[in-house]
Parts: sequence; C-alpha cells; structure tokens
Amino acid sequence: HHAGFKSDEVLLKERRSRDSFDGADLALQALSWGLWVLALFWLALFSEASAGPAGSPGTMQVCLSLVVCGIFCGNLARASPRGTWSTWRMFWQLGWVPSLLLLAAALAHFGMSAGRAELQALSLATLVMALLVVLARPHGQAIPGRGSDAYCARWLLVADGLLGAKLALDMLMGGLSHGPLVRLHTIVAVIPQLLWVTGTLLCCTEAELFAAVPAAMVLHTGGALQGWLDTQKLVDILVPAGVVVLHLMLFLPLPRQDPDSNPFHMQLKRSLRRMGRLLATPTSGFADGAED
Repeated sequence: HHAGFKSDEVLLKERRSRDSFDGADLALQALSWGLWVLALFWLALFSEASAGPAGSPGTMQVCLSLVVCGIFCGNLARASPRGTWSTWRMFWQLGWVPSLLLLAAALAHFGMSAGRAELQALSLATLVMALLVVLARPHGQAIPGRGSDAYCARWLLVADGLLGAKLALDMLMGGLSHGPLVRLHTIVAVIPQLLWVTGTLLCCTEAELFAAVPAAMVLHTGGALQGWLDTQKLVDILVPAGVVVLHLMLFLPLPRQDPDSNPFHMQLKRSLRRMGRLLATPTSGFADGAED
C-alpha cells in the first residue's frame, strides 16, 4: 500500500462528512433568511410600537438585531465550504437550537395570551427552523482553517462583540421589568444579539472575519440612525458613525509598502473585479437588442 492511499470506505466517509457540513451551511443560510423574514414581519406587526419604554428595545431595535444576525449567519454560511469549520462553529450552530426553542415559546405564550394567531404561526415556523438545525447538524471531524493575521480586524471585532454584549444586557435590564409586549420585544431582540456577539467574538479565520465585519457595520450604522431619530444628540450620531469609518479603513490599501498583505483590501479588489466582469458581460437579451 502507498503511504497516501485511502480505501473507498474512507473516501466515502470523508465525502459524507463534507456533505453534512454543506448541509449545515445550507441550514444556516435558511436561518439567515428566516431572521430577515422575521424582521419584516415584526416591522409590519408592531410598527405602531416603534419606540418602547425608556431602556427597552422598540420595534426598530428588534428589527436591527434580527437583520444584523441574519447578515452574519448568511455570510458565515458561505465562509467555510466543504467542512473547513473552526472548532467553535459546531457548538455555536447547535446553540441556535435552545435559542430558537426559547424564542418559539415566547412567541407562542404571548400569541395565545393576546389572541394573536400570527405570532403563534411565527412560533411554529421558529420550531421548524430549530428542527432543521438539529437535522442538518454536521457529522465527522471539521477541518479548522488557519487563523488570520489581521489583528486590527480581530481586535475591532472583539470591541464590537463587547459593545453588543453591553447593548444586550441593557435591553434585558430595561425590558424585562415591563409588560408582556415589551418583554416579548426584549426576548426577540436579545436572543439573536447574543448569538451574533458570541460568533463575532469567536471569529478567527480570514473568511470568518470577512463574514463578521459587514454585520458589525450595519449594527453601528443602525445605531447612528437611531441616535439621530431618538435623541438627535451629536454624540449619539457621531460615535457610531466614527466606528463605521474605522471598519471601512480596514479595506484601505494599507500598509503603504505592501497593500497586498492586507486581506480586507485584497477581498475588496476581488469583489470589484468580479463586479466589473459581471457588468462587462452582456446578458443574452441585451446582446440581441444591440445586434438589432
């Protein structure tokens, strides 16, 4: 036998393992879409309660939390193809199961007590999503990717995660002491916020950092908009806007002597090249029209 020879049984086992990780990534992508849909439903159902009592999350804060987590999940689902998962990903993804069950219980409880069938339907959909995450859990050994050397991005994301944890704690402290609707808003806002915080703090590979930065930028942009709408104090607008600028600086061609060593700059260049090729390739319909 050659040293690198693998039997058909081993190859089949590895293929099944890779397929199971692909299935788990698809489940995470579906979860991302579900969070976006829940945000749209929440905006439609509770638009009249856009601002909650002082210190508690209103409708816009709930929607922002859901959208930020949805962006993160969608990006993360595309970050680790064919089972190149960091070790934390397995536990983090399974952590969605009790989180979704808690969310479903809160939706069902309030839906039944308030006689709102649409919330009971959302509770059922949340249970289905929890079941999907369980059924699509990966099997076999993950292949961790190499940790990134982009330390500025990693420390910036650590700061994002700690800020997100503080926001979640503030929402809990301010929301759970109020009535049933405010408590429901708090639970629906805090659960995805905490899962986003955990994932952001644990990101370590370049692909995971690329997945986390856009979600953090959306969170801070939403914070600036909320500061403008709620308080209109300059500090509440400029501080989160300044943090967004710090994230954008990750994509600058720095260091000047070797900009290609910056993975975020290279990622931006690749994205712009793909966009350029896409715009330069005419669709068949436009091509036919040009010939006419």
